[in-house]
Amino acid sequence: MTWRDDKATKAALKRLGANLLRLRTAKKWSQDEAAERCDISLQQTYQQIEAAKVNVTMFTLTKLAAGFGVDLRDLLAPPR
Repeated sequence: MTWRDDKATKAALKRLGANLLRLRTAKKWSQDEAAERCDISLQQTYQQIEAAKVNVTMFTLTKLAAGFGVDLRDLLAPPR
């Protein structure tokens, strides 16, 4: 079994992507700007994270939280 087959992982990645999109839209950032502020080397990588196409590491999650200035829990929280 891979992460792509695990429903809980896929759901968490979709929540992450939705939260990133919400935060980015609120800040009026492009994906390029979000990637830069989160220290993600490529805009395409950020785009894949936001689209829930890749599994992210804890290191990447902490960079995303720092870049957006939010707690890590906010990135994985259910939609409001």
